[in-house]
Amino acid sequence: MTQFQLAEKADVSEDMIKSLEQGRTWLSDKTLSQITEALSVDVVKLFMPIEGSSFKSNKKNLAQLKAAIASDVRNYVDEVLKEY
Repeated sequence: MTQFQLAEKADVSEDMIKSLEQGRTWLSDKTLSQITEALSVDVVKLFMPIEGSSFKSNKKNLAQLKAAIASDVRNYVDEVLKEY
């Protein structure tokens, strides 16, 4: 599926799909829902390890996920604090 086809099917702009793929923007809940519906995939599967693997058995994946979440939370808190 091309970026254009996904954008059309998800009812979002092609620029949004490009920005997401390049990591230049963050998804809203609504956009995430539209994209997962267009792809016919459960949102949880996008963020889980490959089938047959688990975080309990793959500590490297677990550490990477925890670090990414912590970084996102720190960035969000920093942005909120800048507003005050």
